[in-house]
Amino acid sequence: MTARPTVTRNEVTPAVNALSPIPSAGVLVEAVLRQARRSPDAIAVAYGDDELTYRQLMARAGRMAAALRGRGLTRGDLVAVCLTPGTDLVTAFLAAVWAGCAYVPLDPAHPRQRRAELLRDCGARLLITHAIATGGGPVHDATEAVSPAALLDQAGDRREPPPSGASPDDIAYICYTSGTTGVPKGVAVPQSAVTHLVTDTDYIDLGPGDRVAQASNPAFDAATFEIWGALCNGARLEGLPKEVVVDPDALAEAIRTRGVSALFLTTALFHLVALERPAAFAPLRTLLVGGEALNPHRARDVLAHPPGALLNVYGPTETTTFAAWHRADRVGADAVSVPIGTPLRRMRAYVLDEFLRETPDGVTGELYLAGPGLAHGYWADPAATAERFVADPTGKGERLYRTGDRARRDADGRIDFRGRGDQQVKIRGFRVEPAEVEAQVARRPDVACAVVTAGRDSSDDIRLTLYVVPAPGAGEDLAERVLARLHETLPGYAVPSAAVVLDRLPLSGNGKVDRAALLPAPDTPATGEPAAPRSPLESALVLLWAELLDVPEVGIHDDFFRLGGHSLTISRLRSLIKQTLRVELPLADMFDTKTVAEQAAALTLREPAPGALTAAAQELLRVTALTDEEVEAELASTERES
Repeated sequence: MTARPTVTRNEVTPAVNALSPIPSAGVLVEAVLRQARRSPDAIAVAYGDDELTYRQLMARAGRMAAALRGRGLTRGDLVAVCLTPGTDLVTAFLAAVWAGCAYVPLDPAHPRQRRAELLRDCGARLLITHAIATGGGPVHDATEAVSPAALLDQAGDRREPPPSGASPDDIAYICYTSGTTGVPKGVAVPQSAVTHLVTDTDYIDLGPGDRVAQASNPAFDAATFEIWGALCNGARLEGLPKEVVVDPDALAEAIRTRGVSALFLTTALFHLVALERPAAFAPLRTLLVGGEALNPHRARDVLAHPPGALLNVYGPTETTTFAAWHRADRVGADAVSVPIGTPLRRMRAYVLDEFLRETPDGVTGELYLAGPGLAHGYWADPAATAERFVADPTGKGERLYRTGDRARRDADGRIDFRGRGDQQVKIRGFRVEPAEVEAQVARRPDVACAVVTAGRDSSDDIRLTLYVVPAPGAGEDLAERVLARLHETLPGYAVPSAAVVLDRLPLSGNGKVDRAALLPAPDTPATGEPAAPRSPLESALVLLWAELLDVPEVGIHDDFFRLGGHSLTISRLRSLIKQTLRVELPLADMFDTKTVAEQAAALTLREPAPGALTAAAQELLRVTALTDEEVEAELASTERES
């Protein structure tokens, strides 16, 4: 089988399939400029009170692009962007493409070492960041850092860059995903793939009357749909802060008050909101959900108060955000899954067996994708590109992307997702290769070997568990030291929830690690002897934490996030506290109070009346301690009194 030419640092390989005509708006900037000419005074981007009209956005982006060219950057160069969501970030993305460059989004919340690693890998010539003065920006000797304001100052009276000669085949951005070798893989996405995603589409019809939420992490490929979907169609990009997105009540309010019409959420976040505020999405014209398998029960909850359309979308980063979609107008009571549906217009999907033959309907195989949404390949990684981007075995001249996902078609031709075919998992919408985490740990001199497994907790969330065998002389507290280091080098979603030290790893009959024998979660978190609660309130919080995090013991000084918590579980905890203790703590305070002791102190400051919290905590502890028979007796007594 012939592999496609690889993407190198010095060559851009066209990836548009000649069999698949794409819209004429091949270059992204031209598409946005058309909208700016039609409605120059319409709001293009809004993050709270920080707004830019299309006229203002194009003026700022043009000056910034001119400054980039003035610094010697030219067609094909890479510009890293490490900014929090806001108008500066959108301007920087647009300016980089306008200058003929490609942007590389970096997450400011990721560990500094991780960001520096990505800069080294991509070789970006320039980094746009606000963090220069504080020293918080990623540092790499070959990358110069500059702030957005400094770039605008350097533009002088230049209003836009000279023509770059950029074509639809030029790379628009590089998005990093988890890699099995311990090194993330940069997916090089051409401008034509982005215009395919957001213009002349069949799954959504965006226009000047829409307000598209920018709710995703800009380093996550869903931001491609949000940002370019809005700007290329004359819509308004409505920024939603993270603390709003992960809070079902705040999200419902933002959708209503800001007039959001289109919203993408990761499946995990959708499930959270569907449980607590299923009617929150009713004002939307289109709700898109993707990243993991959609729970049919949660879909039915939302369809009882439906948005205009609920779309279950599917697509790896290598196929530019979305490659398939299914409109879920109705989910049957007996449904065990929700299909990912059919390919986007001009995309094609094939379910193939191990011999690359199409499988009959109802038979599971591996999902392959083709069409103008395909990325060029992996940046400077010819081996990985050749492995995943393969020639069509039928000889039609197409490239196919091997997703690694298992799928089958039903009798109506709809595709049903059947899970991963390898060890890769998705955690809160982000792809994670356990092998990458293993590789990070295996580099340590105090670790002989390491294995990472994935399993679901009581809340049906995927969690990673790390098992390590110590090297001679490793010393005490190895698990805690390893996890602490991973928090410094990996994104939070990729850090295992727990670590277990073993004398040896179990082996299967063929001498390989028996991962199935490691799947059960550890009995205790690796944080030492837990400190006991000192009050009824702390005891109640310990109870809530243990139930939510699915751990048997919680100490009052244990870190919520080190025990496996994340932004979604902390939102659930906030709701539990509100329901059981009848006190509401702002979500920002929930993130700031990372231990039971800190949380109890913060709650006490918001106590509605003296003794109210203690009384509520004591009642929670009393009810929790009741036997089933005692609960039935209390319910019967309550019914008689009523």
